[in-house]
Amino acid sequence: MVAILTIANASAFVDRFVLAFLVTPIKADLALTDSQIGAMLGLPFALFFAVAAIPIGWLADTKSRRWVIACSVAAWSAFTMGCGLVRSYGALFAMRIGVAVGEAGLTPPALSLMGDAFPPARLATAMSVFSLGIFLGAGLANIVGGSLVAAVGGRSEWVLPVLGAVKPWQAIFVAVGLPGVAIAVLAAFMPEPARRRPERSEGPALGGGEAGASLRPGRLVDFLKANWPLLATFSLAVSFFSTVNNGIAGWLPTYFQRVHGWTAQQSGLVAGSFTATIGVAGAIFAGRWADRLRSEGKLDADLIVFLVGSVTMGLAAVVFPLMPTGLSSAAVLAVVNFPAAFPFGITFAAIAVVTPPHLRAQVAAIFLLVTNLIGLALGPWLVGVLTDRVFHDEKAIGLSLSLLAGAGHLAATGFMLGARARFRAAAAHVSWN
Repeated sequence: MVAILTIANASAFVDRFVLAFLVTPIKADLALTDSQIGAMLGLPFALFFAVAAIPIGWLADTKSRRWVIACSVAAWSAFTMGCGLVRSYGALFAMRIGVAVGEAGLTPPALSLMGDAFPPARLATAMSVFSLGIFLGAGLANIVGGSLVAAVGGRSEWVLPVLGAVKPWQAIFVAVGLPGVAIAVLAAFMPEPARRRPERSEGPALGGGEAGASLRPGRLVDFLKANWPLLATFSLAVSFFSTVNNGIAGWLPTYFQRVHGWTAQQSGLVAGSFTATIGVAGAIFAGRWADRLRSEGKLDADLIVFLVGSVTMGLAAVVFPLMPTGLSSAAVLAVVNFPAAFPFGITFAAIAVVTPPHLRAQVAAIFLLVTNLIGLALGPWLVGVLTDRVFHDEKAIGLSLSLLAGAGHLAATGFMLGARARFRAAAAHVSWN
């Protein structure tokens, strides 16, 4: 089950990030600006992925979770292939919305399935394996995307069965979406464990009571009212960190091609290899380090790791787009990739530390809504806007990336420093971990 879910997660991120390799041909064929491309890279997922996850989460709690996942995989794969049929910016944007809504149906039911299938002592390992799909998928999107661009880019058009004549970038969308059909079939035959019965929570008055009390909105509202300064500063810190991550991810292949003259295959191989190796190592290191700090009595262990990652990545991410050669830029990019993966895992652990058990899923959903709306929407779009309207030069994309990194991590560090005292105070009163 975990293997199928991890493969599905990797497929989702391949379909999401392959667009970054097709910026140049899409921009030329559809006569688009960098601002329009930047909006398409982030906005559909920022808005529709975040919002759709909430009702899909409810559906997964009431219907067959494996069928929710199977239908979602089939949907986002179909919409990815649909991106290869469009002839206008509006149609492509609409297809990307479909991809986002489909992908929103993976994580909520996947986490529910693993929560019922594994005992607490093994649950973190299962969820960590599932999360590796993010880095494997993003890495494959870079490597496979670059290779496909090199393979089909030399022809003016391809003739596909049923679809007829298509541009090379359209053929690539069809190629990366097609494997999702097989993954959807696998998901439909996954084992589905019985749902566990809710247990009583022994938390304080604000978060105590039956686990099923989460169905009463007043409980959630009371918790949010009592803790909104902490939740707001924490969520904004993660959002600005995510803004930089998404801005770099969306424009990295284009940066290497425009500024250093690399081919799509070269930029894909470097970016993909770093993500699939250094990124995985960074995520695992951050989780283990935070656990060690917590065992030593550091109540804000997750926040400490986040702050180290934000400062380290901020410095490296400002520098890498300004390096004089492609090789020197790639060398600094390797440094960027390690702390860039720190927030995965530790931020959800931090939320669990200060949230009652029967409210954790709802608070996590709100957290995802905020961070996706800000991080996914702003990151790629701001790079395009800075390049178009501030620097007025396509080759100034390195300056745009550097400026975004500096401002984003300054904000992320400041907001997380502001959250530390409140977080420590909240964690000191927790009795339900």
